[in-house]
Amino acid sequence: MARIHGEGGFLSGLPGELVAALAAHLARKPVALGNLLLQPLGGAFARVPAGAIPLGQRDAPWAWQAGAAWFDSSLDADVARWMAGVRETLAPWARGESYPNFLPGADPARLRAGYGPAVWERLQAIRARWDPDGVFAAGHAITLPA
Repeated sequence: MARIHGEGGFLSGLPGELVAALAAHLARKPVALGNLLLQPLGGAFARVPAGAIPLGQRDAPWAWQAGAAWFDSSLDADVARWMAGVRETLAPWARGESYPNFLPGADPARLRAGYGPAVWERLQAIRARWDPDGVFAAGHAITLPA
């Protein structure tokens, strides 16, 4: 069975030392299949006003995504350590949390951080109104208010 792990986030810039650190880390990837994407943002993406949509970080100059795929379950811990190392390597330049589709698993704290407190409360109110019984509670679902 194929296994995958992905992460992502936003960066405040792309200085040479960040690129060098990522290149060194990418060379230590424990599986053959995988990638590291650095995506320039700006333009129309950045012109969306803060709060106009649930996803923030519209003014971030860069986004990053890292992914790996493998088949051998004995490599699970190695890949998890490598991916944690990507986040650690990027920490000095990171800004904010990833969008939900780049979170590796159901993690309510990271999901909330990705939206920000005001948006999270707004989404919880919508969820409480449209799904009060928690039917759609799988994966990265917004939790119902306490």
